[in-house]
Amino acid sequence: MESLDQTQSQIVAAAIQLFSENPDKKPSITEIAKVAHVHRNTFYHYFETRSEVVFAIFSELFSFPANEMLPFSELVTQFLDIIDEHRLLFVHLANFHETFDVEMLTVFMQGVGKMTFFEALSSAERQLLYYSMVGVLTGWIKNPDRIKKDDVRTFLLPVSYTHLRAHETCA
Repeated sequence: MESLDQTQSQIVAAAIQLFSENPDKKPSITEIAKVAHVHRNTFYHYFETRSEVVFAIFSELFSFPANEMLPFSELVTQFLDIIDEHRLLFVHLANFHETFDVEMLTVFMQGVGKMTFFEALSSAERQLLYYSMVGVLTGWIKNPDRIKKDDVRTFLLPVSYTHLRAHETCA
């Protein structure tokens, strides 16, 4: 996503604030606009739907340098650190936004899409890898007392390395 202008940034920051303050409540567009100090119509000038502002949140939090290819283990670590840092925001998103998994898929694909092993996967393998990650991440987001960050990382890394090794031996 291109860099946000000041008004877009205010709206995204307001949404992050409201989503994080009370993860069990779905604030209205009017409430987001009020906290952003903009008119409700201004919100709709920048974002047609609540899903678009959620995508902007994901894009801002999970921005990866275009020219830098991270190792998968580093990508997973960054994902987990960002989610951990913004725990209440992600609880809200997982509970209230039906497009949560779509946004996760999009940012995951942006970060992982440049990796050689990922390009070698079939569409079905990509989906399996993605859904296993989103399922585990969502479980951790909703149950941090039962599922620990290190356990999530330990689960996610072998999944990717298994695919990597399988495609290296086939090549």
